[in-house]
Amino acid sequence: MFTLKTTTINIEPIINYLVASLFFLILIGIAPPAFSQVNSPSLFNENVSQLLQLTLQRPADAIDKAQDELAITTSRQRKSELHFVLARAYSELLLPLRAQEEAEKAQALMDDDSSIEFQHFLTLSIAEANALSGLADDIEGVVKRELTWARKQHNYNIQAYALRVAGLVQLTLNSSDKALSRFQEGYALAQSHVIRLKPADFAYWIAMVYENRGEPKLAIPYFKEAQGYYQKQALSVGKVRTEIGLGKALIALGQTNDGLLVLRDAAELALEIQDLQGVANSYQHIAEQLILRNEAEQAEPFLQDALIIFNDGHNPFMQIAVLLALAEVSLQTDTSTDAKAYLHRALELAEGDSFLAQRIEINRKMARVLAKQADYPAAYDLMVNNATAQGKLFKERNSKRLLRLKTEFEVEQQQIQNALLTEQNLRQRAEIRSRQETQKYGFVLIFLLIVITLLLLWLYIKSKRHRQRLEALANEDMLTTLLTRRKALDLIDQQLKLAQRHNETISLAILDLDHFKQINDDCGHQTGDHVLRAFGILATNTFRSTDILGRYGGEEFLFAFPHTSIDQVEEMLQKFSQTVKSIPQQIDCPQLNTSVSIGVIEAREKLSTSELIALADEALYQAKVAGRDRIVRYQPTRAEK
Repeated sequence: MFTLKTTTINIEPIINYLVASLFFLILIGIAPPAFSQVNSPSLFNENVSQLLQLTLQRPADAIDKAQDELAITTSRQRKSELHFVLARAYSELLLPLRAQEEAEKAQALMDDDSSIEFQHFLTLSIAEANALSGLADDIEGVVKRELTWARKQHNYNIQAYALRVAGLVQLTLNSSDKALSRFQEGYALAQSHVIRLKPADFAYWIAMVYENRGEPKLAIPYFKEAQGYYQKQALSVGKVRTEIGLGKALIALGQTNDGLLVLRDAAELALEIQDLQGVANSYQHIAEQLILRNEAEQAEPFLQDALIIFNDGHNPFMQIAVLLALAEVSLQTDTSTDAKAYLHRALELAEGDSFLAQRIEINRKMARVLAKQADYPAAYDLMVNNATAQGKLFKERNSKRLLRLKTEFEVEQQQIQNALLTEQNLRQRAEIRSRQETQKYGFVLIFLLIVITLLLLWLYIKSKRHRQRLEALANEDMLTTLLTRRKALDLIDQQLKLAQRHNETISLAILDLDHFKQINDDCGHQTGDHVLRAFGILATNTFRSTDILGRYGGEEFLFAFPHTSIDQVEEMLQKFSQTVKSIPQQIDCPQLNTSVSIGVIEAREKLSTSELIALADEALYQAKVAGRDRIVRYQPTRAEK
């Protein structure tokens, strides 16, 4: 059995020692060493290489030695290299702001004759620090440019590092499919070339993707691969991170005691090398298990210690995780007021797309708190608003397609291997009869296989592009870029049935460009096309992505607004109708006058799509009769009421 005593480890002296400089973990369990092998004669002298190696073992000691050397160094290039050492050390300690600051100093001090590779390493170091700070959107383009350059130059060191940072960016943005693709590409690159980053480094990140997607069984083999390498190479920081991830994965598979033992070992090693963020991260996960055991009072000291560390490091991801755990402790101890306060603090930190998963969890717990306080309407509203965000996150984390593709890939690889083995056996038998004939037939066979493979690849690419073109033609109006009539009707019919089933609101509108025939007659059909195209662009930019916007025919358009009352729709359409009047200026035809007449209706029970469209069309007719350039809401007769 695993036993814990919350007073066993006293971290206060270490906190006092490092509190001025440490900023901690940004994503749960991340940050293996950036360079498992750092010796590079083409980039650094022996002393700098030794310091870089020390950053992977005892980064705090590497910081002290680099700062001591900076104090006595006069060479700009030498200072630049030492600042790079500091950037790597702070990155290993997951202090992204300090790492970015040191990398920028190194960049500013570079000589004109500094190596190109060193310059690109610094650019990626700054990008990595931004990603760890939750600013992935700001540096996604920079990382793509670095990756493109490395591929063109066949610089495998930069390419591997760029793939690692690109995967981290996608992981921060909750794009697990893209992140996994980047890390797997880096894993294959590290296997086929002798470079600084090793397969174990990418194995760690592949495991992190699987773990974050709730697939611990797939994560464990990669964690163990990374753990074995870091232990063999005595890379303590990487070993701490890997053991934290491995411990979490074991717990997720139900092996709780084994997982807690691994987490305890990780905490002890982190404490030994003064890696406080590793200590805090281990404490957090140990506390979570105590919470699951309904031992909230024992969990709280671990969480409070972790929160102190993460607050000092300004780590929003880990601060949120600990605050959520403290809120759960408060719920278990019936102090809902404290739970609410913790959740409000967490919500203040969870801003931006990078925190979508965290906001969902915060809102879920907040709904529990509100329900416990008997504020059921507020709890219900919060759960409804959370549903859309949760659906988006689940879609991004859906791994079924990846598992299917992975299986197909492995089958194809096995088939290729079997084919090669068959070919080898045939060639060996033929060599007995005639070596010369065997070589000739072998070359012919290989050539045919290449031709067939290229032909199949070409046919696949061509058919895929053809399908994409057909789908675009079938679903998107080429002139306005809005949905085609058929596609719009299909989507409206689906949304209407959902609304009727769940007793929700959906509103429809038919829009008609006023006097459009006169525009064609007076100014020509090309000008009319410009007006339609501008109308479609305005509609796309004005309305929400969940709204259904389609071209119904000619100058008529059919819009639908799920989960939206007719009053809200009228307000949106009124604003839109005003922007339509600006089309002449947009297409540089100020002599034109453009306006739109609109008929709108709110869906009622048991009416079909065609019936609703017919009633909306009646309202549109009334708008035209009343003088056009207006919105008319369909009013049911007394008999209909």
